[in-house]
Amino acid sequence: MSLLVLVAFSIKVFTDGNWNVAFATWTFDYLVYSLLSALIWVLVIFGIPASLAIIWWIKREVKRSP
Repeated sequence: MSLLVLVAFSIKVFTDGNWNVAFATWTFDYLVYSLLSALIWVLVIFGIPASLAIIWWIKREVKRSP
């Protein structure tokens, strides 16, 4: 999970144009918001299919039980 967040964070920093900027010039707000944004994107990308799979599995188990 942390590897996915790191990759998403790296993509966000690159798309923001801060890839070649010194780390010391980043504000704390930018760092926190970027990490939260990366975490949210990872959760959305993997959470929606996971929730659909769980709902499908529960429906299948309810139909199978007598």
